[in-house]
Amino acid sequence: MNLSDSENYHDSSLASFTLSSSDNFETDFDSDFDSDSNSDFDSDSNSDSNSDSDSDSDFDSDSNSDSDSDSDSDFDSNSDFDSDSDSDSDFKKRFNKSNKIKKYYYFSNGSNNEEDEEEDDNMNFVTDNIKTLKIKNKEGNTYMLRIKNLFDERNLKQLYVLNDTIKNSKTLELKKTIQKEIDKAIHLIGKELIEKHELNNIEIVQFISYDIKNFSDDYQKQKQYAALISYIDIDNITDEFCEAFNFSNINYKKLLQLNYKLFVSSLVKKATKLSHFKNLYKIFGIKKNYIYSQHHNQLVLQMIDHLKTRDVKKNNLSVEQLSEIITPLFVMISKHKNNYQKDLIEYIQNNFDKKESVGIFILILNDSKENLGKDIIDEISTLIEELIKEEVRIFLDYFNNNNKIKFFLLSKLNERIALKIGVLDGGLSNYLETLKLLKNNYFKQINESENQNEKRKSNSIRVENSAKNNLSLSSIIDIDEIIDISYEGLLAIFNTFYKYVKSITGRYIKNENKIRISSTYKIEEYFEMKELLEDNAKTEFDKYYLDIIFKYICPMESSKYLKIIYEDYIFSYLSRFHIVCTKESISFFDALYQLFILNHTNRNGMMTEEDQPPFSLSMERFSKFMLYIESYSEYIIFLYKFLIFISSHIDNFYQTFLTLILSKKFKFEQIVNSNKYCINRDCCYVNDIPYNLFESILYCILMMNPIFQIRSLQEDYLLLSEIKTFSDAVMKIDEELNLHLNQKVYLNHFLKISEYFRKNNVPLRKNIQKYFVILKNENKMLTLNEKDLEIGLVKEEYYFLRDKLSGMEGFPDLMIQLLNEKIKVCRNDQCMEEAIDILCSDDVLLSKSKIIFENYFSNFQLSPRIIKEIESSSDTFDHQEYCFENANEMDKETGVSFLSQFENRTYNSVIKMLNSKSNDCLDDILMNIFDKGFASYYEMKKESYDLSNNENETSSITEETISKNLIEHQSLKIFNKCILFIHKEEYQITENNKLGMLYCLSFIKYYCYHLCYYIYNYSKDKAFNEFIEDEIFNKTSISDAFKNVIKIYVLKVLNISFIGNYNTFINFLKEKQLFIQDFDFNEDAKSSLSYLFLQNNTIDDYMDLSEMYTFMKNNNYASTDEMISVITKNLKEEEYKEYKKRFLIFYDLIVNEELSKIKKNFNLDHYKKLSPWLFEIIDKLKLANPSQRIFSFYFDCNSPQFYHLLINEMILYSNKFALICSFAKTNSIFSKYISPQVKEHLKNLYIPGEDSNDAVIIKTGKEISDFLQNGNRGAYLCSCNHWYIIANCTYPNQTSKCSFCGQLIGGENHSLIKRAGHVRVYLNPSEYMPYSVPHIFLNDLMARVEEEMKKQFKDFKRVLRNFLIDSTRKISGILSPKEMEDFYYLDANDDPKYRSILPILTDIWEILSMELKKLNISNIACFLNSILPELSELIINHDNIFENPKERADFELLCNNIIENAISNYENTCKIYVDNNNKILHNQENTLKSIFEETSNINRLPPKIYPLIKFFKVIDYPTVEKFNEYFKSLPNRNEIYPVVTSYLNGVNTTAEENPMEFLKSFKLINPLINYTLTKYNNKLSRTEAKNISIESELYRDQKMKILFNDFKKGWGKVYDKFTNYDCHDILPPKMITERDRLAYLLNDNFEDDYGKYIASFYKDIITKQNKFLEPLLRNDSDLNQGFSRQINRKKIIVQQADPNEIVSLKIQSPLFKSLRDIIYTYSTRNSHIESENPKYSNNRTIQFNVEAIESELRKLLSLNKKKLFENEKEQDFIHYSLEEFTNIATIISSYKEQCHEHELLSDSEMQGITPTLEKTDYEIIINSLQSLMLYFTDKRNITGDENLLNEVMKLPKEIITLHNEFIHIVHSSPWKNIKLKKMISLYEYVEEFYSEIIIQEVPRHTTWDQKELKETNQHINAYAELEPEQIVKLNKHFDQENLLVTREDFRLAVRKFICRFLISEQFKHFNWPLLDYLRYQEELWKYGKESESKFEEEMDQLYDIYIMVEQALDLYKILGMEKK
Repeated sequence: MNLSDSENYHDSSLASFTLSSSDNFETDFDSDFDSDSNSDFDSDSNSDSNSDSDSDSDFDSDSNSDSDSDSDSDFDSNSDFDSDSDSDSDFKKRFNKSNKIKKYYYFSNGSNNEEDEEEDDNMNFVTDNIKTLKIKNKEGNTYMLRIKNLFDERNLKQLYVLNDTIKNSKTLELKKTIQKEIDKAIHLIGKELIEKHELNNIEIVQFISYDIKNFSDDYQKQKQYAALISYIDIDNITDEFCEAFNFSNINYKKLLQLNYKLFVSSLVKKATKLSHFKNLYKIFGIKKNYIYSQHHNQLVLQMIDHLKTRDVKKNNLSVEQLSEIITPLFVMISKHKNNYQKDLIEYIQNNFDKKESVGIFILILNDSKENLGKDIIDEISTLIEELIKEEVRIFLDYFNNNNKIKFFLLSKLNERIALKIGVLDGGLSNYLETLKLLKNNYFKQINESENQNEKRKSNSIRVENSAKNNLSLSSIIDIDEIIDISYEGLLAIFNTFYKYVKSITGRYIKNENKIRISSTYKIEEYFEMKELLEDNAKTEFDKYYLDIIFKYICPMESSKYLKIIYEDYIFSYLSRFHIVCTKESISFFDALYQLFILNHTNRNGMMTEEDQPPFSLSMERFSKFMLYIESYSEYIIFLYKFLIFISSHIDNFYQTFLTLILSKKFKFEQIVNSNKYCINRDCCYVNDIPYNLFESILYCILMMNPIFQIRSLQEDYLLLSEIKTFSDAVMKIDEELNLHLNQKVYLNHFLKISEYFRKNNVPLRKNIQKYFVILKNENKMLTLNEKDLEIGLVKEEYYFLRDKLSGMEGFPDLMIQLLNEKIKVCRNDQCMEEAIDILCSDDVLLSKSKIIFENYFSNFQLSPRIIKEIESSSDTFDHQEYCFENANEMDKETGVSFLSQFENRTYNSVIKMLNSKSNDCLDDILMNIFDKGFASYYEMKKESYDLSNNENETSSITEETISKNLIEHQSLKIFNKCILFIHKEEYQITENNKLGMLYCLSFIKYYCYHLCYYIYNYSKDKAFNEFIEDEIFNKTSISDAFKNVIKIYVLKVLNISFIGNYNTFINFLKEKQLFIQDFDFNEDAKSSLSYLFLQNNTIDDYMDLSEMYTFMKNNNYASTDEMISVITKNLKEEEYKEYKKRFLIFYDLIVNEELSKIKKNFNLDHYKKLSPWLFEIIDKLKLANPSQRIFSFYFDCNSPQFYHLLINEMILYSNKFALICSFAKTNSIFSKYISPQVKEHLKNLYIPGEDSNDAVIIKTGKEISDFLQNGNRGAYLCSCNHWYIIANCTYPNQTSKCSFCGQLIGGENHSLIKRAGHVRVYLNPSEYMPYSVPHIFLNDLMARVEEEMKKQFKDFKRVLRNFLIDSTRKISGILSPKEMEDFYYLDANDDPKYRSILPILTDIWEILSMELKKLNISNIACFLNSILPELSELIINHDNIFENPKERADFELLCNNIIENAISNYENTCKIYVDNNNKILHNQENTLKSIFEETSNINRLPPKIYPLIKFFKVIDYPTVEKFNEYFKSLPNRNEIYPVVTSYLNGVNTTAEENPMEFLKSFKLINPLINYTLTKYNNKLSRTEAKNISIESELYRDQKMKILFNDFKKGWGKVYDKFTNYDCHDILPPKMITERDRLAYLLNDNFEDDYGKYIASFYKDIITKQNKFLEPLLRNDSDLNQGFSRQINRKKIIVQQADPNEIVSLKIQSPLFKSLRDIIYTYSTRNSHIESENPKYSNNRTIQFNVEAIESELRKLLSLNKKKLFENEKEQDFIHYSLEEFTNIATIISSYKEQCHEHELLSDSEMQGITPTLEKTDYEIIINSLQSLMLYFTDKRNITGDENLLNEVMKLPKEIITLHNEFIHIVHSSPWKNIKLKKMISLYEYVEEFYSEIIIQEVPRHTTWDQKELKETNQHINAYAELEPEQIVKLNKHFDQENLLVTREDFRLAVRKFICRFLISEQFKHFNWPLLDYLRYQEELWKYGKESESKFEEEMDQLYDIYIMVEQALDLYKILGMEKK
């Protein structure tokens, strides 16, 4: 229960009590108390004094009395105690008349199950007792009664709650008295409940820790209280229990006194198993650091005695677990200096076998030697020696899996070996030290001056003596024996080395990968990092002295023994992967070593043909090689395993492979030289070896002899399976390492076809063998250019596969994939030539081949370059999207290069072949590819204007201006150039110019499209028409015929792509006066409808009727009989159904011939002739009155002026529908539709079609679904069913009002305003968090929506217009009532023009048009005419009246089936429909309307009149916007296509919100931030950074100035878009300029200003990048398989990212530069194939291959290796001067661990460096030394023997830069000779030297004096003074004798603390106890573990003085003063 719950509970409890008591009862209380006011309430006055009594006696084994021992010896936790003890207080007597505790209580509800009479007795008794109390306070009376009730109920929990309430009360009188009564009640109840086992562990310890402080006397005197702890469950000890028990801080010994031993024993005796001891350690606070209190002395006695005397079960604990349990006992024995170790050792030997005992003892020494006393160490060591004796090898085998024990035993073994062969007693390591001294002496003598002959002679003698020593030493050491016997020791060294190397392999591979993927990473930086890591590995290896052994014991044979160690390491390396090491293994690694050495000697990475160096080993090379193979082990082991496998199946494979890799046939420089898209040309160095390895093994596989000959079929499948696994992995490795392996393609093809053969039951062995031979030859000729084979290999492959697989599903796609992949790796044009022949021979293949031609033309510059970029090399414009080899081929005015490239390559075999091919499908594909290039050009043009807008804030370029510029200037020049090219070629396509002509035609069409866009949207006057004529058509040499073709195309595009209605189109032209003089737009046509009323299956009947009608018309409608005869076709009455159908055809004819022309040209005279004739026909046909009335709607001569205005397609189709309804059965609903009483009928009917359900939840559900499906979060539903969004963290932090209902929405503190229906909507349960707000899931919401949509209504319903025209609403029918005046919109009163049915019909027509277009149905007339025949039959024959929902649903289902069939068959139906239209209109091919509508076959138009018109079909261009619209229609798109979803989310947002736009700024901002961090780290204080201007730094640093210019560009785009970095408010926008302070550029998160702006920027970069990538990880299961790392799951720090690793819509690959390019490539126009001949009847509709787009985006993400980032706290922040220790407090201790040897500076060294210190700024030296120690700790592996100067000179600049003055100092003597093992001594000397200066500069952080700070209780600096009493206590403490921590020691620690922590401006915890800092900082003290207990004791004493951090400076001052 939380606080608020508790308070509520109190209130409710007291309230209930008051309500149950009458007023009289309260009055009686008052009177009773008044009458007895002198009674004493508290008679137990001794309780407090007893509980406060204190005893200082220590309890240990020497002070136990016999009586105590006797009383405790038989004690058991379950024994009974005397209940009539003295502890029964008068409280008990007062509240319990029977003097014994009642047995009823209910812990949770406090209910009482006793009889009512007993309740009455208790109440009377309470009343009597209360009268005796001296309380007149009414509230006190209430609480006393409450205590009584809770006591009777035994409700311990509520007594605690009541106690808290009393404590917190400020008004309650007699508070202390009532609290004591509560404590007494708790005291009694708690003991009873514990003894009844009704409390759990936590409750027991809570009671004891509370009760023992109040009743210590009972615990001291009564054993039953002291033993209550024995009731705990030892198996269930939790951290919460231990925290409550708090053994270290609660002085149980003092509180229990004589019963303390019983207390401890009660706990220890609970341990019945050894594993229980772990829980005992937890209980008593015995932690790993072995800091014990004095109370543990009694504990260790009890534990050891318990082990000896009780049967403590061992169970199945391992040696490691046993050691972990027993070790603390030995440590406690050492700490308390008692002699119990013999008992403990005896216990171990008696209870464990020999091996277990040895293991336990070894682990105790290994893990805790520093915490053990010398006597214990010696005793255990001796015991181990006795136990193992000569059985070391036996123990080694037993402990083979325990490295610690194994290493200890191996050390013993090696010591014995060394002794055996005469090595010194100190062991091998001491002997090697002697060798090192000999070596140093030798070189020291040689280096002395040769000018001193005497010295030279002396040197000769010494050298000779040294040689003799070496000789004698080598003679007594049998190296072979050492190597042979101590292999296990070497393995231990290898394993230790491996553990270290494993820690740096990640950095090694990261460095390798960086040079692979980064275009900015320099080779110098790469080598700098590589050499650092290699030095680290060598340093680690040098620690084991192996190099010294073989170089100086037997120098002549060192290579021999190094080779042995090398082979041993290979054995060890392979064994980790469970691989047996053989001679072949060694030969493989020998070859790999040679490649490594050769590669290592050439820093440029370009391999030369020089002779390879001999195979020579050195420890340096060896260590580097080990680092390499460990780092690349994933790849090397994988390759080696496969090599072993395949060598077991293929003879001589292994040796062939080794020979091949050593020959270096495959060099990565070949890839670099041939691949212009290689990101970093220097990646040769890192890729040469893996490229050689993998290409070589691929080559060996592909060059194998016939693969299937001797083996069984089962073996064949096994081999294929393994090769398949290998191939799949190689494909992924190739992506990971950017190897560009070529031969992988052929191996993959071999495996793919093998699988096809197997699946399609093609005989495998024979066919796959033949195919393998084909591939082998292809590989040799096309990829490797090894030899000239006969041409036609690719064709041979195609014919072979066609014969075997052509009938199989997916064969065309398979062939396209094979051809495309071969062409990409082929090094000549032969493959492409053969591919073209193959494709052009098969139209199905050709229609799918766009990707092949795109790959080929990627070598050409298809997109014109932007002229702006050519004219100016401005840094502000960057569109390097396409690179091409020869810039001279580009036309300087137009930017077009392709035409020049084309002309220069006319004789190229592929170009010649493409020119010569006559194939419409090929032409269409080529133009589509050219279109893509022009799309890129126009996109870049738009971007250039957007960029200009961004750069020039004073001017804003409008969309109209941009659109106009796209057709002027450069674009117009390109247009004219293309016109001239075509004119020069005389408008003829020949076998020499085809590509150039298609290129020009493609651009002309693209240009015309943009021209039409401007005309349609912006053209307003005739001036632009003059521009079109003068600038576009009259300035170039162009024939009139071709000019007209272009104009026709412009008009076609306007009509089809922009306007969509021919009549509207004609009116548009007349309004714009566009080309009015060029064409006659008033040509007579049979119909003015866009498309005729015509059903496909009635064309013959229609033609008959049309012929007769023409005859009748020509005869002035003289007769009706002939017409009726054709209509009825002499049908009998029983054929009335067919009769109606034919009348409907006649109706179509009249509509087409007459009604369609009324509005355009109404002729009243003609109308008066026609009308009577039609009325006579319908009268003779005896049509029903409704049918006559509907048919005559347009032919009533009395009012033609009204009705002709309504003539349009929508009204005509409505009229026809009414006519069909008139033919329906009399009682059907459709008859009622046309009834005059339609309104009355509708009231009882369920109208088929739309229910007009405009419930808010339906629209809301759709919008929320789209919102969440697009990857967004934070949708909330108001109770009124409208919805809203909460951004950022997506949880409520503020409130607002719903715009619809006005109620409050949102909430505060992540809590939602509680209201039914007010919930959050989650996409799925995986997003739900346990602490979430009220919620529902999207599925539940959509279920509500579906339920709402299922509701059905009778009658018609008025709705808002916006509801009806909502394009996202599902439409299931069309409303069609009769009486116009009664059917209108609900909101029609707001606009009178909507007060009729006509606006509804118009809107429905528009909605229908839009919905059909979404289904790729562009011809609405065709569609309606395709469904009307079946619908009319359904309506005519239907007899249901729809008085129930089921009848309506059944009818709608039938209608839906008709509609769905029409949609699926639309393409075929449309073709037939168009043909029928043309047939009816006779020869309409040459009419302008048919041309503008593209209903004619333009291929039949005469080429002389219309040159090249067949290429001017109107097409649609795929765009991101169109793809986005299509993509939104796909269900579950977020789950199925997560990558596309993420990219489109970036595209769909505005520039302000677009995460991609934000991420673009990273490459501009990050370089400067990294540069400044490296430059200023540890060189500036925080204050200095705030005072230095950026401008002053730029003036001195040119590189920084360049970087800052880029920074400003990036910062200007994002500075006002940051979110909050942390829980603080968002920083106000800040545009950082040169005039700002330098601190703004230094990334920092300490204060809400300055560097936190940069931290906020990075935080948003992290958020946006991870938000993009993380959904892809969640949705991609393949990411976890094998080598697949499409997104690197290992997070990196954001500043370390390369720009290529940042997500971007701009994509880098040979084919694609953006998402737009990918969409273009994987989209096709809606062409179809009939009879294997491609037809392009509908090129306007785009089809998108979303699967291919998703797949391509995944590949590109993998190639660019996008990275996830660590969170915002894991950034690279600035380290300000003197703040290093506040960031990393363990600088010195960590350095100690890294450098195991440490020495002090000598006096001479101190004297030597002192003059330098006197004249140097202390910050320079202090900061530099701190930086160096951090570097040596984290980045550099050292031994301590290294020279400071040498290490400083090779510091990697990208990691650390030191102050130049410090580097200069290090060059001076004696600095340059200081060893790294003296760094700590050096630092502490420097710190001490500068300490007084540093102390004077400790920040004050304020201008206030200390008095003001104290008065305002502010703790913001370290200048507060000690209080007088503190000084007295301090002096008193240091007056003690035999102190471990002397006054001077303490002062030294305080001084170090000030110099390291308080000097930092970042330090803020001034109100903390100083001792909390000092005692735990080991770096401040000089004491070891042996003094730990004494140290802690003195720290506790000093802690009691309670000195705060803010008093540190005064403390330091006081400690330095003489004591007064």
